[in-house]
Amino acid sequence: MSIIDNENTGSSKDYKSLVEVISNRLGYLPGLTIVLDIYSKKRYNKNFIRLILEDIKSAYDVLVDVLESSESAEIILTYILEALIHDETLINKILSDLKKGKKLSIKELLRSS
Repeated sequence: MSIIDNENTGSSKDYKSLVEVISNRLGYLPGLTIVLDIYSKKRYNKNFIRLILEDIKSAYDVLVDVLESSESAEIILTYILEALIHDETLINKILSDLKKGKKLSIKELLRSS
């Protein structure tokens, strides 16, 4: 159900594919992407794409802080996740878990999907 299959989640090729998919999706939001990168580098010492891959909760928090709205953060995060995970139920579960403060990573989610 994801852009990569469960057997190959650990390779650098797959990591590069994930980065490319997220970059392409964020490419439609260039101004916002610059702000998100600067903010996430200052707060977490990671660019926003790396933050999404390693810690979706922190990426969600960056979106909430920058956009000053949890609803807007959910819209943008859903937009990004739809490119990676083609399962609306799973995306809704991820958003619900994030609101509860649960830490998640894209790699873990893709292994389990």
